[in-house]
Amino acid sequence: MELLIVIGIIAILATITLIVLNPAEVSKQTRDAKRISELKTVDQVLSFSISQNPDIYLGSSSVVYTSLPDNLDINCGSYSLPSLPVGWNYRCVGQSVLRSVDGTGWLPINFESLSSPPFSALPVDPINDADLGLYYTYVAGSWELNAGMESGKYSSGGSRDVVNADGGDSDFLLEVGSNLNLVPTEISNRLTVDVKVATSCKNLVYSPGSNNEFYNPWTISGSGTSQIIKIWYWQPDTSLAIGESIQMAIYGGSGAGAAMISGSLVTLSGTGAIGWISADLPSPISITLGQTYVFGIGPSSGGYNIARDLGSDCSSYSPTGQGSYYASTSGGLDSSVPASSYTDLYGSIIGITRTTN
Repeated sequence: MELLIVIGIIAILATITLIVLNPAEVSKQTRDAKRISELKTVDQVLSFSISQNPDIYLGSSSVVYTSLPDNLDINCGSYSLPSLPVGWNYRCVGQSVLRSVDGTGWLPINFESLSSPPFSALPVDPINDADLGLYYTYVAGSWELNAGMESGKYSSGGSRDVVNADGGDSDFLLEVGSNLNLVPTEISNRLTVDVKVATSCKNLVYSPGSNNEFYNPWTISGSGTSQIIKIWYWQPDTSLAIGESIQMAIYGGSGAGAAMISGSLVTLSGTGAIGWISADLPSPISITLGQTYVFGIGPSSGGYNIARDLGSDCSSYSPTGQGSYYASTSGGLDSSVPASSYTDLYGSIIGITRTTN
């Protein structure tokens, strides 16, 4: 009997240990710690290399060198990487030379030219996966090195947040180097995903006038926490012209009375064409995935029409059947969701860009 009790206690303790330690998160933290250490080491090695040879070649300007191997395209065409500004390119090398230290590896620097080569092989990201956004990047001209963090501990808002404490201009990447403003901010998009309501969620186009506002509940699928960096709205017709605009904001609750989240109010510019328009938030906003938030739309600087899901029956919109709230004022979106409501979903085709971790 005593043996059974002891076995039961051990089983309970083992379960508690697994829950507390969270092996998956511990593995992520271990890999993140390696990323931090390796990039700091490379940064120190670059400083040492310049001190040994001030004329050492550090790489071409306007090129983002990556630790991703590509045997087919030196511009990394085998991967779907974030778009870069005009004039910029990615650079990849083949798998066989990826870690070479003679200037043919993913870092274009010939460390073997130094009297005491600091590396026998270049470090690469422990995961090195383009789809996950986990790979190293390097830009020359002074220099900057980047890595994505995958654990909650080292990511934005974590207990050991390194991406906001490094002095760089990205809220999502670790930045190390002599100039932390070299890399185009677009590469931060490798750690984000667009989440949008299906554009099929439209039965009608409704003309509300320039002052009407609509507030749509939306449950953002997933679990855990994330950060919203951009808000999207789908123009259902050509009524919102170039030079005209609408407002959007996020409210921290599921219905009437929910307060506008500070820093979420943005202005979206019209294009005069059917399609998506967007605006970046002034700073990322933390959300809990799986919870319902309300998205406010309107009023415009000119006339605009909105999409209408008649009967709130679009299966691609979640939650369905909840309807929208509305108000008609001249002072912009309200500070809290008004009580007046529709059964239908007005202005329901919305979206966000959020972080993947």
